[in-house]
Parts: sequence; C-alpha cells; structure tokens
Amino acid sequence: MQSCEKVLVLPTRSLVATCVVATCIAAVGAVWNEGAPRITGPKVFGATPGRRFMHPFTTCGNREGLRWSIGGTLPHGVSLDPRTGILSGCIQKSGRWTFIVRATNVLGGAERPFALVVGDGMRALTPPMGWSSWNACSSDVDQRHVEENAAAMVSMGLAAHGYTYVNVDSCWQGRRNDVTKALDADDRVFPNMALMVSRIHGLGLKAGIYSTPMVWAWGGSDTRMLQGGSGYPLDPDHFHPFFGGCGKRGYEVEDARQFARWGFDWLKYDWSMTDLEHTRRMREALDKTERDIVLQVSTSAQFKDAAKYGRYSEVARHGGDTKDEWTFLRTHCFMAADRWLPFIRPGFWVDLDMLAIGPIRQWHNAKLPYACEPLPDDLRNRLTPDEQMAHFAWWAIIPTPLFISCDIPHIDNFTLALVTNTDLIDINQDYPAMPAVPTDFPGQCRLWTRELSDGRTVLGFFNLGEDSWKMERTLDTPRLTRDVLAMKDLGKCSRLSETIPPHACKVYLLEKTANNERTKR
Repeated sequence: MQSCEKVLVLPTRSLVATCVVATCIAAVGAVWNEGAPRITGPKVFGATPGRRFMHPFTTCGNREGLRWSIGGTLPHGVSLDPRTGILSGCIQKSGRWTFIVRATNVLGGAERPFALVVGDGMRALTPPMGWSSWNACSSDVDQRHVEENAAAMVSMGLAAHGYTYVNVDSCWQGRRNDVTKALDADDRVFPNMALMVSRIHGLGLKAGIYSTPMVWAWGGSDTRMLQGGSGYPLDPDHFHPFFGGCGKRGYEVEDARQFARWGFDWLKYDWSMTDLEHTRRMREALDKTERDIVLQVSTSAQFKDAAKYGRYSEVARHGGDTKDEWTFLRTHCFMAADRWLPFIRPGFWVDLDMLAIGPIRQWHNAKLPYACEPLPDDLRNRLTPDEQMAHFAWWAIIPTPLFISCDIPHIDNFTLALVTNTDLIDINQDYPAMPAVPTDFPGQCRLWTRELSDGRTVLGFFNLGEDSWKMERTLDTPRLTRDVLAMKDLGKCSRLSETIPPHACKVYLLEKTANNERTKR
C-alpha cells in the first residue's frame, strides 16, 4: 500500500483535499483482496425473456478458496458457476426470482438477498459500470490493449468492486463481408474478435462494442476511413456536413447478428443526430439475436424525445465527450443533466459520458507506445485531485453510468482509491434508484440531495466556483452521519459545517429517521 506521506505530495488546491486523498487511499489501498468476502455490485439483475445473458457476482476479499453458491432455487435454464460466480442462461418467461447469494473463502463467508427480474425493458436496472477504450487510447486501440486493460481490471480490484463491462470504442472497423454483409473487424488491430470476447468473459467480465448508423464512423482520418452501419445513397433526412450522415441502406440486422455471434453484451451506437428512428431499428435488430445486449445511444440525444429513448435503449447520452478540463466539465456536464433527471429510472439512464480521470490520451495528442511505459506526468491528467473527486462523486450521486476510460495498468493509487470508494459505488448502485435533487446556492455552489431505497439520505455539497464556500446545514434531528469520501463514521450529528475549497466537494450519508423526513436547509 502506498504511504500517506507519498500521497501528500500530489498537486491539490487545499490541505483539506489532501487529507481526504490520504484518508481515501489509506482506507482502500490494496485491501480489496484481503479478509473474508464482502459481496459488491448490484442487488438485482434484469434480463429479457428468450435471450442469453450473463451476470458476474463480484466480491472483495481473499481470493483463496473463493466459491459461490445460491440459497434457494434458480429458474429453469439458469446456472451459477461456483468458481467464477457467473450467473448465466436463458429464461423463456417473465418473472421475478429472489434468492440468497453466498460467497465463501478460507477466511469466512458473506451472503445477501438477490433478485433476478426477467421481462421486457428489464436490462440495466442499475447504472452499468465498466471501462471504455476511447479516452484511454483514442484511435490507437487494438486487441492487445483491450485484453491488457481487462486483465488489469481484475488484478487491480476494479472488477471486485463491480466494474464489469470492457467496451471497445471506434477504430476496430474493417470492411463489410461480401457474403454476410456484416462489418468485419480490421484484422491488423483486432485479429480475432471472438477470441478477445471469450477471454473477457473468461475473466468474469462483459464485452461491449461500438457502431454508428452513419456511412462513416467517427474516429477515422483522411488516410483511414472507418466503415459505419449504413451505405449509400445518403438519406437527406439524416445528413451530417462532415461525415456524410446516414445512408438509406441500413445494415442493422447484419451487424447485430455479427455482434451477437462474437458474444458482445453492449453496443454503443454513436451519431450526431441520435434520432429515434435509427435507435428503434437497431433495438429491433438486436432483439432478433439470441443475446441480451444493452443499447447505449450517443452523443446528442434530444431532450424533446427524453421520454421516448427509454423505449428502445437503456442508456442515452446528450452531450459531447468528456475532457479532463474543469471548465468543460462544469459547463457541459455538471449542470447540463438537470432537466433529464425526471426521466432516470431502473432500466434507463442519462449518460454524462465516460469519466475523465486517470491517465488518458485523448485530448493530449499523445502518440506513445501504450502498454509499455506510463504517460509523462504532464499528460496523465489535467484535473486536480479536488476536481477528480468532485467529478466522480457527481457521477455516482446523480446517478449515471460509471465508465473508467484510462490506462488501467498505469493507474495511480489516488485514482484507484477514488474509483473503488465503496460508499460512492453503493450509492450509485442503489435500487430502485431515485434521481438526486439539486439545490443551488450563490457562487456556483450546489447541494445534491438523494433519498436511498433503505431510507438513508445522501447530501453532496459541490463548490463549482472560484472562492471557498463556508457550508453550514442544520439537520431536523441528530442523525448518524458518514463522511463518504473519507469512508469514516462521524457519529450522531445535528449540524454540518465545512469550508469547501474551489472545485471540491463533501459528501455525507445520513441514517434514516423514523419518518424518513428530509433534512432542511
């Protein structure tokens, strides 16, 4: 475990944040694989009748002798691998099955209730978590890099904390197969896509891929044009001045069949218009395959259709790519999701895009031999520790999907500790989720209030401005309080008081009250 003294030299805006960083790392460090099991991840999983699914149960704790079992009866067609903890199969009818999931190792055991829900629109009942390749390596992605990051997700404890998706973004595309008409991978960078997915599944993880209904996909260049999901002639109703837009000949059925044949569990469908018609076509094509595949639409989902995206997709993104720049995050991400909040529900999530924390290449123009040397310090990340903590906490509380997009083999201890903060992850994965409620204060300061399903209350105080914020709040009644970033119990509190530096945050978790009344300003 890295010492606190070494952590304290990280650049930051305040001693307050430095102490939080040190406490956070001291509390997490490398202990994810020590001790008796502690089951992590969601307490519910949803699937569609008639389609194959997989759900990996996850746990922290010693890996020696780790075994999984079920207390109760699984539905017909579903089985649990006791060595990997992977629940998989296919259920033909709708229903809800509840049982106890157990994990044991040489040091002890743990158990908790779990629900398997099968029905139409039951995918992604909690915000998905995982890794995406785009910010991590931009257009330089290849099969080796994806597999190395997948392996690092396991070896560094991210998978144990519930990060289960490994998603390949653009730049995998090759040419259309003359016989199947499906888009094949560029075998110079992805020589065996099916083998890669099989290896990802073998690690107890899921796999995602990227496509677009445009003729040409984003991520290409003048010397390397990337095939999209449609062909000429162009559809004048879906024209894009730079990439040509969508073609009238759509290959949704052929490509969906290819993605399912390779074994993918997720599709990011990415185009500037993000219209409902192309979303519907791809959803119907995916539903014709044997696999249960989550559909994410990106990048500019229109608010006028906010209530409709959930009919065909599980994740909808309304803004551009995240950058490791505070001004960009504050302007385009932090405040931009407010009007979408009423549409968040189990099975449909508003996406604020991947997390811009950790060592990333996108936006730095870094052309380095990845997977062999860490990025230079000036290219690793431009956000301060305060800003990264506010970034991750904001995403967790909203809630929105949590996708890391950095070079995991070279992730630093601060970032690793932050993204494995069990309190924030548990808040993000609460079911059934209710969206957070914002309250604005002068000076670009904001409070997020969120009621959890067990009656506890989350209070997230965020200072987005340039001056320190003397935050004071009186609770209606003394309540047991936990400092979420420091993962520390504070005892019973009747008043919260904190000076929050610029670009920083404080997050508290309050015990439920007898009547579950909300706190007041």
